[in-house]
Amino acid sequence: MTQLPQKIVIVHTLADEKAKWLKLIESGDWEVEDQSANQDLIQLIENWLAQKRPLPILVLIDMAAQTPDGHFLQATSLARWCKEQDIALKIVGLHAKQETISNIEANFAKYQGLVGILPKISLNNRQDIITRLEEILGTKLKLSPEEIPSPPPEIIPVKEKTPAPIQEKIPLPVKEKTPAPVVTELPAKKTVNSLESLHEAIKENPQSPALYCDRGELYFSLGDEKAAFADYQQAIKLDAKFEPAYLARGIAFCKLGNYTAAIKNLDQALKLNGKNAIAYHQRGLARFHSGDEGGARKDYEQAIKLKSDFSQAYNDRAFLFYLLGKTKEALQNYDLAIKYDANFADAYYNRGNIYSDLARFEEAIEDYNQAIRANPNLAPAYGNRGIAFYELDKVEEAIGDTTKSANLFKLQGYQDNYKQALETLKEMRAN
Repeated sequence: MTQLPQKIVIVHTLADEKAKWLKLIESGDWEVEDQSANQDLIQLIENWLAQKRPLPILVLIDMAAQTPDGHFLQATSLARWCKEQDIALKIVGLHAKQETISNIEANFAKYQGLVGILPKISLNNRQDIITRLEEILGTKLKLSPEEIPSPPPEIIPVKEKTPAPIQEKIPLPVKEKTPAPVVTELPAKKTVNSLESLHEAIKENPQSPALYCDRGELYFSLGDEKAAFADYQQAIKLDAKFEPAYLARGIAFCKLGNYTAAIKNLDQALKLNGKNAIAYHQRGLARFHSGDEGGARKDYEQAIKLKSDFSQAYNDRAFLFYLLGKTKEALQNYDLAIKYDANFADAYYNRGNIYSDLARFEEAIEDYNQAIRANPNLAPAYGNRGIAFYELDKVEEAIGDTTKSANLFKLQGYQDNYKQALETLKEMRAN
C-alpha cells in the first residue's frame, strides 16, 4: 500500500494572508491542503478517521473562521472536540490582524486546547514565526535563499531584564460573584443557616421545592455534589416549573465544567423567567467556555440590559472583548465593572493585565494595588505587579512582590506557579 504523504491543513479567511502562510509551509516535505473557511473541520476529520487515513501533522486555522452554523470559532471548536475524543492533533490559531500576540490571547489559546496562536506575517516577525513553526513541526523549513529573512543589523547588547511572567494572565471567569436572585413570587421562608436546620425544615415541610433547592446549594458548597444534585432533582420533581432549581443546577454544572448540561438547565430557567439576569450571565459563561463567543456576548449583553449595575457581567464581557482584540471596549467594560463594585479585585487585576500588555506599567501597578487591597491573598497580582516594577527598573520592589507571590502560591498549593515564581525571582536577582 502506498503511504500517503504527511499533510498540513490550512484554513484562512483572507486571501493575501493565506498566500503568505502557503509560501512558508509549502517549503517542507509534506502535502499542503487548503480548506475553505466554510468547511466543517470536525466532519472532515471524522471522515478521515472512518477511512483510516492518517491525520494531518498540523492544522492552521484563522481565529476569525467560524463553524458552518456560525455559532462557534473553528479553531477552538475543533480543539475541544479533539480533546473530548482523545485525538492527538496539533492545532494552531492564526491572527489575521495583529503582528503580536498578547499573553492573554496566547494563554487563552492554550486553555482552549490549541498548541498556540501566531500573528499575521510581517517583515518584523517573520523569523520568529518560522522559528515557532519549526518548533511545532519538529523539523526545519526548507526555505529558498530568497525566502530566508535577512539577519537584523548587529546592535550592542544591553542588559536583559525582562523575565518570563510568573502567572498566566488569564483568570478565566468561572465563578459567580453575584448571589442567587431572590424569587419574589415565592412566600417568605424561614431562614436556615446550617445543614441540620435544613434537614429539620424539610421534615416539617417535605413538599417545599425551595427548601430542597436551598439544601442542594449548601451541599454543593460543602463539596457533596451527589447530594446536591439529588436535592435539585427532588425540587424539580415537586415543581417542574421551579426556576431556582434549574438555575442552581445550571450554575453547579458550569462550575464542574459540564457546559452542555449547564446550558440545558439555564435554557429551562430562562424559559420560565426571561428576565433573570443571573441566568443569562451564567449561560454566557457556559457558552464562553464552550467556544461560542458570539452567544456568550449576547448573553452578557442581555444580563446587563436587565441589570445595569451587573459588575461581574461587565468584567466577563470585557474579558471576551480583549480576547477578540477589542482592547478599547475591554477597558471600557472593566471601568464599568469597577464603577459598580469598587472592591472588585478580579476586575482591577484583569485591567492591570491589559495595561501591562500595553506597556502602561504605572497604570498596571495602580490596578494591581487596588486588586491587592481588595484581596490581599491574590498571589498573581503580586507577581504581575513585580513584573511591572521590574519593567520600570524598580528591582527592589519587584523582588519583594515576586517573593510575596511565591510564598502565597506555596501556601495555596499551586506548586507550578510557585516554581515559576522562584525561577523569575532567580532571574531578577541575577540581573
